[in-house]
Amino acid sequence: MSIVFGLGSGRCGTKSLQSLLNIQPNSVCFHEVNPSCMAWSGAEHAVLSVLADFSDAINLGSDRRLSIDYEAPDRDKPLDRYLSLGKIDVVGDIASYYLPYVEKVIESSDDVVFPCIVRQKDEVVESFVNKVSVNPGFFKKFYYRYKGKKCYRNHWSSGGGYIDDPRWDRLHPNVGSGLALRDAVAKYYDEYYEEVDRLCSEFRNVKLFDMNVFNSREGRRKLLRFCGVENPVVDEVVHENSGFNK
Repeated sequence: MSIVFGLGSGRCGTKSLQSLLNIQPNSVCFHEVNPSCMAWSGAEHAVLSVLADFSDAINLGSDRRLSIDYEAPDRDKPLDRYLSLGKIDVVGDIASYYLPYVEKVIESSDDVVFPCIVRQKDEVVESFVNKVSVNPGFFKKFYYRYKGKKCYRNHWSSGGGYIDDPRWDRLHPNVGSGLALRDAVAKYYDEYYEEVDRLCSEFRNVKLFDMNVFNSREGRRKLLRFCGVENPVVDEVVHENSGFNK
């Protein structure tokens, strides 16, 4: 039995990890189960609350509780699975913003593993740039121009004329002031995986996996074994990102 807190910069294959875990028997995994209660810093109690609920789901059987952010999409299916499974052996959530809390979680539980997915830096940067484009309508373009704002969000750098997004800005680290979007994402990527490397060197329950791990049966098996799945189902291909090889 294990609890999984999946990591990754974002835009790197974490949704494929969620899908892979959700086709395993007695396993259920969320993707950013409750972002409204989280933050890059100062959210220790919220993270430990998720840990406590997951621990109870494994140890107490059908008596299951969990705080869900219904404003974010795609929560219903894993929640239905979470509530309906007769037995849960592996349960988890995947989100980039768990990284600052790895050591706090490890202090609180011996049953947690942290698989981290990595994708090539240039692909991650390009994917984020495409994602955070706002694409406003005709009148809103003039409004943003009037306000001196670019039609992009920049969660990683304050200033610079980007559109504010308080909800998601707080879920990412501020890596500098006034950085261009591409530079900010690139710096975030470097700092994120530097910290992952440090954690991997100190804790055996933190491990880095290249996103190509999803492209082979043996790769999927190794990832699932690390996540605590005893009899992994590895024949089904799960690709939630167009950057994967077919």
